[in-house]
Amino acid sequence: MYKNFSLTEQERKEILEMHGKHGYKKPLNEESETGRYGQEKKYPDWHGSPYDRGTADSYYGRPRNPHYYPEGTYNGQEVTDLTSEELEAYNAGYDDNESSGVKKDWGE
Repeated sequence: MYKNFSLTEQERKEILEMHGKHGYKKPLNEESETGRYGQEKKYPDWHGSPYDRGTADSYYGRPRNPHYYPEGTYNGQEVTDLTSEELEAYNAGYDDNESSGVKKDWGE
């Protein structure tokens, strides 16, 4: 993606810390503030998380297909063998988006 892109070790550390504050690589059972739709936030929603993938599948009108990407959406290996906790997060994301009624406008 960025052929000549390099970071110093300090820059890399700062970026990872910034993402960590938003739930990246944190256990799924940590709770914090408010979620995407105003409900109590129970699941990390970093890009690629089970919750994030559930909301995306619902948003784009796709059927439930529990999965996630530990290294971020479409980066690294897709995980389809979810733990019960990860499956709960995926389904919560799907259900939260369904409840919100927010869907992709395909312009049809």
